[in-house]
Amino acid sequence: MRIVRWFFGLLFLLALAAGVAYFVAGRADGPAITINQPSAVGQAATLDVVVEAPGAVVTALDIRLEQKGRTFPILDLASASEDAIAKEGDRLRVTRPVGKSTLPELESGPATIRVSAARPVFYGLRQVSSEASRDVEVRLTPPRMSVVSTHHYVNLGGSEMVVYRVSPPDVESGVRVGDLTYPGFPGSGAGLRDPDLKVAFFALLHDQKPGTPLELFARDVAGNTARAQFEHRVFPKVFRNSRIPLDDAFLGRVVPAILQSSPQLK
Repeated sequence: MRIVRWFFGLLFLLALAAGVAYFVAGRADGPAITINQPSAVGQAATLDVVVEAPGAVVTALDIRLEQKGRTFPILDLASASEDAIAKEGDRLRVTRPVGKSTLPELESGPATIRVSAARPVFYGLRQVSSEASRDVEVRLTPPRMSVVSTHHYVNLGGSEMVVYRVSPPDVESGVRVGDLTYPGFPGSGAGLRDPDLKVAFFALLHDQKPGTPLELFARDVAGNTARAQFEHRVFPKVFRNSRIPLDDAFLGRVVPAILQSSPQLK
């Protein structure tokens, strides 16, 4: 009889320990979720989400965008293809296109990206979950820009300035000369009071062709772009060239003085 009591007592203690372990396991942290991108959504943006869990093992992963009471599914672990999620040690990385081109019903205005994930604990008998969100701005209208200054004369190898208006004022803008870009700056630095006015200095380098394309450009944080042409005239220039012979007599005159004033070269 005593053995029976000990047996049932042991079973009770084991059940109690298992219950405590089950309870404690349920209080463990869920997967760590980091939403790296985007900060704004336009016609096309890239979603970058990292989920971290031991062994990169998760039992659920759901990514969605919410706007004005509507939910736009982006990724669900159950239906995701093998190449949709990249494994990096204990991390899972998801990069997906997101924007008007992939979600046609998106509208301009605020939206929220929500990510939820779960991982197994207590030998897979229980799941712990976590959720993260990021508020983003959906911008579908490209920046507006127009040229204000006139008569832009550029010498080959010289520089010029253009004044233009661009809105909204937080966009990146400037002048593109061939494959080179020159940023624009607030016009307030030049005494202009209109916050939409920008000033950009640009150059046509000596080794660029006189017919190199010149244009204004603007790009907002959502990736929307705009371009504008401005009137300009390029004056070709022939640069003088000469040859300096570096013979022993010339080097003997100049090198000692250089070494004397530059001890670090010795």
